Amino acid sequence: MNAAIGGARNSAHVQGLAADINVPGYAPKALANLIKDSGIKFDQLILEFPNANGWVHIGLSIKPLRRQILTASHINGKTVYTEGLNA
Repeated sequence: MNAAIGGARNSAHVQGLAADINVPGYAPKALANLIKDSGIKFDQLILEFPNANGWVHIGLSIKPLRRQILTASHINGKTVYTEGLNA
């Protein structure tokens, strides 16, 4: 099912360990920064397409948590990930 929307076959979403979220009143970057600074334990925090139509991906893991923080952007029709919250 995840492949039907262009997602990875081994995504944490299909294991019930990730969610893509927005919160009314918070821009995606503000929400990502709030989570990053909150002490919430996570495996991945991804600012997805940091614009008005973006969202925040937060993932957990059954393995040791990496606390990986990334930004996903569209560049030349492809999704490119960079370290940190860049927008």
